[in-house]
Amino acid sequence: VEAEQPLDCAGSFKCEGLGIVLFKALEGRDPNSLIGLPLIGLVEMLACHGHSLP
Repeated sequence: VEAEQPLDCAGSFKCEGLGIVLFKALEGRDPNSLIGLPLIGLVEMLACHGHSLP
């Protein structure tokens, strides 16, 4: 935590930094969810409620 100050990161680790050594694998349907907001899920939810994005 002291080396990279990840407290503002999702899960308080930085996969692009030293935090990656804490994991054997990362898996998910949406690669953006690793950074915080699952954008594919957000777009699907908005479409489901009648909102479309350009």
